[in-house]
Order: sequence, then C-alpha cells, then structure tokens
Amino acid sequence: MFKFVVASHGDLAHGYQSTLEMFLGTGYDITYISAYLPDGPDLEEQIDQVLETVTEETQLIIFTDLFGGSVNQKFIEHTKDMENVFIVAGVNLPTILEVMTIAMTGDTASQALIEEKLVNTRQEIKQYPLVEAKKEEKEVDDKSAKPAPKKEEIVTGEVNDTIPALRVDERLVHGQIVMLWSKVLSLDGIIVANDEVAENEVQQSSLKMAVPDNIKIVIRTIDGAKKLLRDPRIKRMHVLVLTKTIADAVAVTDGFETVEFLNIGNVGKGSDEKKEKWLNTVYVTDSEKDAAKILAEKYPQANLQNVPGDAKHLLTEFIK
Repeated sequence: MFKFVVASHGDLAHGYQSTLEMFLGTGYDITYISAYLPDGPDLEEQIDQVLETVTEETQLIIFTDLFGGSVNQKFIEHTKDMENVFIVAGVNLPTILEVMTIAMTGDTASQALIEEKLVNTRQEIKQYPLVEAKKEEKEVDDKSAKPAPKKEEIVTGEVNDTIPALRVDERLVHGQIVMLWSKVLSLDGIIVANDEVAENEVQQSSLKMAVPDNIKIVIRTIDGAKKLLRDPRIKRMHVLVLTKTIADAVAVTDGFETVEFLNIGNVGKGSDEKKEKWLNTVYVTDSEKDAAKILAEKYPQANLQNVPGDAKHLLTEFIK
C-alpha cells in the first residue's frame, strides 16, 4: 500500500494538489502539507498525524521542496528509524508524477528504483530553443547535410492485424500521455493519426518536442497510420496510437482484428455541436455516438478512463 506526502514551505504543496488531481484523479492516498503559514498548524504536528496512519505494509514516499530545507530536515528526523520510507527533495511536477508511476505499475518502491525515476525526470528540464539558436543549427546542418536515408520499408509477407494500444484524446500528445500513460503502457513509440496535423509542420514540431527521447513518435494521416500499423513488427512493440475523435479511431481500426487496449480519454470539449456528457472529460455528439457504437460492437473491452488512477468504465455502458 502506497502513501504519499507533498510538503513545502508556504502554500506550494497545496498549489500542486489541483494539478496532480487533474493528472492522477483522486484515487491515491496523498497528504499535502503547507508549512509555516500564518495561523497554520505546526509542521511537526502535521508530520506526526501522517505517520500515525502508516502501517508495516505502507510504502511511504515523501516529496519536499528544498533539499536540506527545514521541511526536509523535519521529515528526516521523524522517519529516520522507519522502514519503507523514501524522501525525495527538490521536487517539481514531473518528479512527483514520475515517481508516483511506481504505484501505478504495481512495482515495489526502493532507493534504486526511485533513483532511476529521478534520472528520467531530470531530463524533463529543458530550455525552449531561441529562434537565433535554431537558425544557427540550421546553417550548420546545411553545410554538413547528407542525403536523407530512405524510409524503412514495411516488411513484406505477414501483415499485422493487431493494434497494441489506441487512445482517443483531442489534445493528442500532452502531459498526461507523456508522464502517465507512457509509463503504464511501457511505450516504445507513439503514432499520431490525424490528417490535419500530418500537414501542419508547426503542430508536428510542438507534439514532437513534448515526447521524451526514449519514445519514438511518428505523425501520419489516418491512411498513413493504418499502413504503418500493418507492419508485422508493430505486434512486438509497445505502441500507442492517438486520434482526436472517436470517428478517427473507427477509421484507424477498420480492418484490424484486435486492439489490445482501447481507451477514450479526452474528447468533445472543444466541439460547438450539441453534445452529451458521458464523463467529465468525454462529451459526444450524435455522430460520435454512432462511431462509439461501432467501436463497442467490435471491441467490447473498449473503455472510458481519463488517467490511470480514475475508475474505468466500459464503453458498452454508454451505448443505448
């Protein structure tokens, strides 16, 4: 059983709360401690209240704002003789999300595993390249340019009929995909299937920038994505297909026998058409209802779930 604490000087910890609940839902045991606020509770009293709820089976992971700061020191003092307690200092949002994936994937916390997660999250701190820098890089590239290698051809012979994972998400690649679903699904790659984005270099650049270096991303039209997914090597990879709409999901999956994981997460909020609310993040128009019915009939395991910590609902529950 996991228990988490986010603790800070001032109200930063509670500032994280609304964002973490947006990413994770409310299914995790997280205590937020804001220390040294005027008229606020004593820090040591708050620590004692948390530790009173810890049992021998509890794995307690504590996030503090400053390494060596007084909040960090107080937690070290109170937990120094306890087992299965881990303290991570100097945190930011990616750090908290990355470490919390240990609970999502059913692993057991250890210092080595947490350190591995920290290596990953340190790579999330990046500076967006300035226009001048990008221009310099282009000039260097132009001088040393080599003929582009030919695109790898699809292996002939066997044709793949299985899509490992597909999610309907009108934002396509964003924080929840990168920080949560990529970990839960152990992704090797992402295929964005969208006709408009496949023709828009600015959008492509933005989406690619959001994906960490260890995950390959390709952006294709709907037809292009289907062709790519026919490659038999796809069956051996952990690949997530992202579509903006349920109708696009129907188009991509047409002709495929199996979709091992089919999820509808964020859809319909941006539509001005008349729509029906199925979940807080899923709103469907009449045409999307028709598309959802096709998906539910062919893939009855299809589900509605925004983030891994939310309750999972079968799509068939909403089909009338």
